[in-house]
Amino acid sequence: MLGRALEAARREDCFKVQLLTHKRHASDGAHDLYRSLGFEAEAEGFRLYLRDA
Repeated sequence: MLGRALEAARREDCFKVQLLTHKRHASDGAHDLYRSLGFEAEAEGFRLYLRDA
Protein backbone atom coordinates (compact mmCIF):
# COMPACT_ATOMS: atom_id res chain seq x y z
CA MET A 1 0.00 0.00 0.00
CA LEU A 2 2.79 2.42 0.87
CA GLY A 3 4.54 1.58 -2.38
CA ARG A 4 1.43 2.54 -4.35
CA ALA A 5 1.13 5.79 -2.43
CA LEU A 6 4.74 6.62 -3.28
CA GLU A 7 4.14 5.78 -6.95
CA ALA A 8 1.14 8.11 -6.99
CA ALA A 9 3.15 10.88 -5.32
CA ARG A 10 5.88 10.53 -7.95
CA ARG A 11 3.32 10.60 -10.78
CA GLU A 12 1.87 13.79 -9.34
CA ASP A 13 5.38 15.28 -9.07
CA CYS A 14 5.14 15.72 -5.30
CA PHE A 15 8.17 17.29 -3.67
CA LYS A 16 8.28 15.30 -0.43
CA VAL A 17 6.60 12.49 1.47
CA GLN A 18 6.87 12.69 5.24
CA LEU A 19 6.27 9.68 7.45
CA LEU A 20 5.72 9.83 11.20
CA THR A 21 6.36 6.72 13.27
CA HIS A 22 6.81 5.96 16.94
CA LYS A 23 10.24 4.97 18.26
CA ARG A 24 8.75 1.73 19.62
CA HIS A 25 8.52 0.50 16.01
CA ALA A 26 12.31 0.53 15.64
CA SER A 27 12.45 -3.05 16.92
CA ASP A 28 9.52 -4.53 14.99
CA GLY A 29 10.94 -4.06 11.50
CA ALA A 30 8.87 -1.04 10.52
CA HIS A 31 11.83 1.35 10.46
CA ASP A 32 13.80 -1.13 8.36
CA LEU A 33 10.91 -1.25 5.89
CA TYR A 34 10.79 2.53 5.62
CA ARG A 35 14.56 2.72 5.07
CA SER A 36 14.31 0.05 2.36
CA LEU A 37 11.82 2.31 0.57
CA GLY A 38 14.28 5.21 0.67
CA PHE A 39 13.08 7.09 3.75
CA GLU A 40 15.72 8.65 5.99
CA ALA A 41 15.33 9.25 9.73
CA GLU A 42 15.95 12.95 10.21
CA ALA A 43 13.65 14.48 12.81
CA GLU A 44 12.72 14.24 16.44
CA GLY A 45 9.36 15.38 17.68
CA PHE A 46 7.97 16.62 20.94
CA ARG A 47 4.47 16.45 22.37
CA LEU A 48 2.71 17.99 25.34
CA TYR A 49 -0.67 16.73 26.51
CA LEU A 50 -2.62 19.48 28.23
CA ARG A 51 -5.41 17.19 29.44
CA ASP A 52 -6.41 13.54 29.48
CA ALA A 53 -7.96 12.21 26.30
